[in-house]
Amino acid sequence: MAVFKDAGVRYIRQIMVLVEPGPHDSLVVTTASHLATLYKAELNFVAVLPDGSTEEDATYVHQMMSLSTAPGRVVILHGDDEIQALVEASAGYDLLVMGAPSERSFLGFMLGTPKDRLTRRAACSVLWIRTPRGEQHQSFDPAQSTIIEAPQRLITYSDKRLIETGLQSRNKDRLFKDIAEKFDEVVEGPHFSDLLSALWKREQIQNTSVGMGIALPHATMAGLEQTHLALFTLPTPMNYLAPDGQEVDLVFVLLGPPGHRHIHLNLLKRISVLLCNTDFVETIRAADSNEGLFGVLDSLDSFDSFVKAAKEAT
Repeated sequence: MAVFKDAGVRYIRQIMVLVEPGPHDSLVVTTASHLATLYKAELNFVAVLPDGSTEEDATYVHQMMSLSTAPGRVVILHGDDEIQALVEASAGYDLLVMGAPSERSFLGFMLGTPKDRLTRRAACSVLWIRTPRGEQHQSFDPAQSTIIEAPQRLITYSDKRLIETGLQSRNKDRLFKDIAEKFDEVVEGPHFSDLLSALWKREQIQNTSVGMGIALPHATMAGLEQTHLALFTLPTPMNYLAPDGQEVDLVFVLLGPPGHRHIHLNLLKRISVLLCNTDFVETIRAADSNEGLFGVLDSLDSFDSFVKAAKEAT
């Protein structure tokens, strides 16, 4: 879904891209990249940092720019008032592309969110982008499932304590509580309530079922030191309100810090290749023990073997 504020700009030559860790960031980059190619425009990935910061402090923005298929550059703005800095900079651009605001609280309805205020005051046109809740994550679009970066083993991001068969969760509320409890025992930093809140916040923006009886709840969280991949199977499939209406019995969970957002997105892509093009799902569902399930991941030596299996399957 897109919402456009027209500032009367006739030609789009300079595009300002504002990306923030969250469910819409990869879609914002994809859209801005497409528009830059369409209009032969320049992409400018903007980061607002405190005075005294350098471009090295904009790691996340550089990571997101690397996902663009069109060339771009990182522009560093300085100041303690992020909205004011962006408003002042907007005079030098034709279009600002960013993720839509999150669901508004009562106070947000009364006063407007920071993105509402930025949109009202921006000198250029503004495009909000968001993915409809009932649509699966774009990483699971088979047409895009080969867009992958450097090979990594899935097992690198897994912990045996987060690999489990026969999880006895009967509904989504219980599932998220079970997941948060298990992560709380393994990860350092966020506690149970933080983990549970992050999972639900992501779920409220977009249903994390990807169809085929598979769900992939995931979130980007400050306080985590590394990216974690968990895998659970459910003996009794649950109603997850999936886009295809199928009940879920296989759950991947991906949690990582903002600084690992590129890893997060690439892992989504890698899992997509496996689910869309190989018999990986059947192998997981056939595992009858925690050790057996962990062994399935461990047997996948590298992503090169994933790609080879996908080509053979097609």
